[in-house]
Amino acid sequence: MIETVYNDRGEIVKTKERRLLMLNDVLLCATVSTRTSHDSSAGVSTSQRYLLKWSVPLGHVEVIEYGGDEGVGENGRCPLVHVPESLAVVASAKPKCMGLGPGSA
Repeated sequence: MIETVYNDRGEIVKTKERRLLMLNDVLLCATVSTRTSHDSSAGVSTSQRYLLKWSVPLGHVEVIEYGGDEGVGENGRCPLVHVPESLAVVASAKPKCMGLGPGSA
């Protein structure tokens, strides 16, 4: 997922790569930090570490599809397969609300 940061005039300042991880009862957002270590016996090895940015209980998360009515299933529910650019995640956990998706800060 890409997080977009805007300035006061609504211009894009920078983008940040994020990873969303959904567990049984929580949604996590983390950044990936790649580490390279030099081991005299094994040579060069690369590992990844995750830095937690935020977490929210799944009960406070709503997934919203936008961008038209195509692909909407029966009862107005969305099918299980989505194009990533057409989804937004809204987490209403206190103390603030956050929205994630294309063009969200």
